[in-house]
Amino acid sequence: MDGYHGESDERRMKLPAKGGPVSRRRAIANLLRLADTDLRDARVLMRNGSLRNAAMLQWSAVSRMTTAIIAPERGSSANATVAATEELKDGNPVKTRLKALEVASYCQRGLVAGGCLQDAPEVTALRDNIESMQNRGGMVSLW
Repeated sequence: MDGYHGESDERRMKLPAKGGPVSRRRAIANLLRLADTDLRDARVLMRNGSLRNAAMLQWSAVSRMTTAIIAPERGSSANATVAATEELKDGNPVKTRLKALEVASYCQRGLVAGGCLQDAPEVTALRDNIESMQNRGGMVSLW
């Protein structure tokens, strides 16, 4: 439970199988709220030196933003599945920006060859990526 009306993230994301425009808008809004929370938490982790976890949350935010943008193009309600920028139509004005964020925020999950930890991202690049995803008011934004 995250305290938002007493519902968990998973509960808020569940929609009817044939979600209409209202449920689609609700899902999109919730995905953007979750992306915003991911970015805020990533900033906290980054400030405390937990760069790997901050990078994972930044990647999660990009994925949620992409899913929110793809939902109307799919003509169906957004769901918790991860969407890829390749699914966006070529004429979508944010496709290039999202693709750049997707590439910049990619991070190796888990352990790498030999059971070693992945390298932590560079703090400057991570901070720049996170800040580029937020507007001056600190809210998630692509502009």
